[in-house]
Amino acid sequence: MMFFNTKFMPIIKRRKKALSKNEFILQENSGSKTDLEEFDDEILRHFPVISFGLIDRVNEIGLPLYNEQIRLVTKKSFNALEFIKYILGFEKIIETYICVYSIDSNSGSIINHLAEKGILGNTVFLISNLKNPAYRQKYAIVREKFIKNSRIKLIFAASHAKLMLIKTERNHYVVEGSMNLSSNSRIEQCLFENNQTVYNFHKQWIDNIEEIATDRELAIYDFNGEKIKGNNKYIQR
Repeated sequence: MMFFNTKFMPIIKRRKKALSKNEFILQENSGSKTDLEEFDDEILRHFPVISFGLIDRVNEIGLPLYNEQIRLVTKKSFNALEFIKYILGFEKIIETYICVYSIDSNSGSIINHLAEKGILGNTVFLISNLKNPAYRQKYAIVREKFIKNSRIKLIFAASHAKLMLIKTERNHYVVEGSMNLSSNSRIEQCLFENNQTVYNFHKQWIDNIEEIATDRELAIYDFNGEKIKGNNKYIQR
């Protein structure tokens, strides 16, 4: 991997420079496939154009072009939902996957409303079933907001993943990082990219969550709220 210094010039300026000269290239990552990784080897040879910067708001960066990866560190209060809101300002969303460790009530209400109106397309929502001091509140939010929403498929798993997949009519956006669906003033880091192969990789392991969570407590509820797998301890209508 290339290492480089920056004086944190405006990210838009550096993105244009990187895109024109293809300056920042990610080193090839070698590895062997598992049964879950039955897709083209391109996923092991992902060479994105990389831009990076410190931001206050997502509208400072613009949307990533195909095969562009933007690495960010936030300076102020930031909610991962800002990526969804920003994309909606430019494109129609037709499919959404969200993986979080925690969620607050306001974010739950927004996700529920957008999904209910069809604005997110069908939405798969994976949330951690690990107990922490706020787990009762987290489960209460999910039960209240999502179980009756016919456009949300709900998964509880032993997961610490923080990820969003947003498919539009033209692009496949991926957001990865430290952020949950809540607003806080902590420094957060994230990766924002546009790549169909990476999108499909993450979508595939989520759709096949039973393959990688077989030895852990797992509960899955379909779009109609009907149980697919697991017990009903999470959902009480």
